[in-house]
Amino acid sequence: MCPAGTSPAPARSTTRTSSPTWPRRATTPTSGSSTSSRARRIRSRGCRGPTAAAGSPPASSRQLRLWRGRQMEATARPVAEAALCAVWRSQRYDRADLRLTTGAQLEVIYPGCRQRTGGPDFAGAILTAAGLLASGDVEVHVRSSDWKRHGHSLDRRYDHVVLHVFLTDDAAEPPRRSDGVALPQLCLGGRLPSGWDTVPTEVSTEACRRRVDSVSDAALLGRLDALGDARLQARADEIAGEIELEGADQVCHRRLLEALGYAHNRRPFRRLADAVPYQVVDSTAAHLRGAERALALEALLMGAAGLMPSQRASGRHAATASESWDDASYVE
Repeated sequence: MCPAGTSPAPARSTTRTSSPTWPRRATTPTSGSSTSSRARRIRSRGCRGPTAAAGSPPASSRQLRLWRGRQMEATARPVAEAALCAVWRSQRYDRADLRLTTGAQLEVIYPGCRQRTGGPDFAGAILTAAGLLASGDVEVHVRSSDWKRHGHSLDRRYDHVVLHVFLTDDAAEPPRRSDGVALPQLCLGGRLPSGWDTVPTEVSTEACRRRVDSVSDAALLGRLDALGDARLQARADEIAGEIELEGADQVCHRRLLEALGYAHNRRPFRRLADAVPYQVVDSTAAHLRGAERALALEALLMGAAGLMPSQRASGRHAATASESWDDASYVE
């Protein structure tokens, strides 16, 4: 019995409190609102305009000018400049007696491959100027002063530009690359056909958009899920076949390096994995530890890729570059 004025102690429950159950992603939409929301996100992905260059303004004045130039080019690329790039790619302009601004005769053998990943507009162009053959990048602007305004004079990515193409020459002085080399320039003013600025600059997606808009949300999401599953299964089958032929270690080694190449360098990284197979990497690292092992592997891979300073420098700079590399400490 309990003393007067007190209550009996509550009986201890023998039922264990269950742990919280976290919500799991449903394999199929459970409501019309969630289906519509996901479908709207998918449909809207193709409607986004250009975004500003990522990152905060750097501290140094040189980096700040370079950052501002990239911001300007990323957020406010003129429509006329995109059309001018289309004209250069198709070579639809008056090419008779083509000359540089210096008066040298110019012949365009190949205008280059259009680039959309940052850097010069065209890569791998082949030109002859005054009878001399040149190969490199081409940058296109509406005004010649845009070279400096966009920060290219400070950007090492543009140090392989061999021709600057523009419509209007308004620069106070000839533009230069970051390595100090003066740019050969071609002015297209007076050589463009009428209506050149209406040349389509991108492949139209309107037909695809109309077709997608005519499909119900459930059908669209179901089709995307099915395609995703098929792609994943195909990739799994491909990897399984490689493992059967080469073993899991080498396949994982190659796939890891390939992934580190992201979208534009997957093939070079794959070739690097084949040039330096996993067995070589494993034997190199077997008897080393910590920073010593990391530095040895870094040297092994960079040397096989031809990226060691001694492989890239020449003359009196080679020894200095090699010494700098040898003295560099690995940062964990």
